Amino acid sequence: MLQRPPGEQNPSFMQISGHTAKAGAALIPDADDRDLKNGRRSAFPAVQLARAPDAWSDPALAGAVVTVFPSVDAAESVWRDTAATGACTVFQCFEWLATWRRTAGASEPLSDQIVHVSSEAGQTLMLLPLAIRRNAYGRSLEFLGGDLTDYNMPILGAGFSPGPRDAERLWAAILDVMPPVDFVRLRRMPLVFDGIANPFAGLAGSRHAIDAYGANLPPTFKDFTTRSPSFFNKNSQRRRRLAKEGAVRFAIAQDPAERAALTRFVIEQKSQWQRDTGQMETFAAPERLTFYTTLAGLPFEEGGVVPVGLWVGSELVAGIWGTVFRGRFAVIVAAYHQDWAKFSVARLLMESAVEMCIARDDVEIFDLTVGDEGYKTDWSDHSLPLHEVIAPHSLRGRMFMAYWHLRGRAKTVPWLRDAVRSGMRLAQRVSKRD
Repeated sequence: MLQRPPGEQNPSFMQISGHTAKAGAALIPDADDRDLKNGRRSAFPAVQLARAPDAWSDPALAGAVVTVFPSVDAAESVWRDTAATGACTVFQCFEWLATWRRTAGASEPLSDQIVHVSSEAGQTLMLLPLAIRRNAYGRSLEFLGGDLTDYNMPILGAGFSPGPRDAERLWAAILDVMPPVDFVRLRRMPLVFDGIANPFAGLAGSRHAIDAYGANLPPTFKDFTTRSPSFFNKNSQRRRRLAKEGAVRFAIAQDPAERAALTRFVIEQKSQWQRDTGQMETFAAPERLTFYTTLAGLPFEEGGVVPVGLWVGSELVAGIWGTVFRGRFAVIVAAYHQDWAKFSVARLLMESAVEMCIARDDVEIFDLTVGDEGYKTDWSDHSLPLHEVIAPHSLRGRMFMAYWHLRGRAKTVPWLRDAVRSGMRLAQRVSKRD
């Protein structure tokens, strides 16, 4: 699916200058006076897709230009323009991924690869935020945002929805204009999001990996409680019990200081919970806290961060760091103070957040995002399957993929375990020479 024999050119695209970078791809240098059909010159790797009428099911792709921007900042203008009218999630907003790149992703061994696809007439069809990660196992092509981005997909221009055949050919063209990679590792891709098909979630080799969960919100909170009357009756009892400890207040953090304090509370309590339960600490790094606090104080062109909390008296006891974007309230991180666990403050906060969303006129879905945590079944009425594509794209990539497949089997077969370890040492030596 992701490979062709050496020297075989992709028949779905053609060169757009004589400065060949690799098979079918062309570099358009600053000194080149050639103009693309949209009237703009490019100093970045680019390739033009074939114009043949039978090459594409979607005629917009005939003669389209695929350009790769080498940094988030270089793509900012076209990125913001595409997101303003295109189909995407909050995780593809420029604010989200640019902040991630400058904070949590700043120290990671990445090179940005922001793919822009425009029609021959200059209309943006798609923007795809990718990066190449370099590690001991080779070069991996993946989405920007790492594990802090719950849903991955391209930003699709209005009306652009390539079918499976076009998606495969377009992906092949993208790979050819990219620098060499050893793996393709595309994760957390919804097949369909808000009625829009994600073209790369269905690539050959795609598999279902994990689920996200959410709830469609009815007109009133009373309608929502009819899904489980006994559950919400118990919540009312818990709320009365909590009120004996002090005045209970639910609110959106508004001023910058309160938003930053609530953000720190959520991240610190989540980290503490992970330590107490023996889980991997995914929030402990200072740059991750910086990512969340920066976003909490950053205005988005559309939607934005909505941190909400539950206070008892003057003490913050539980919080949700969430976002609102195009009809969804997304629960990104939720946490509570362990000293208040016996009062079920996390459950009461979640209930208040649902009630808040129903009262708003800009939220239709309460999105619990990625993960199979048990509490989500109490609040959701549907799941969202997320797919991934993990495939080799070089000899080294095939070697390491074979190693990972053998690794699981090797745990129970001593001679195979020794052989795998020897192969791993050899592969690491090869990697260091590259």
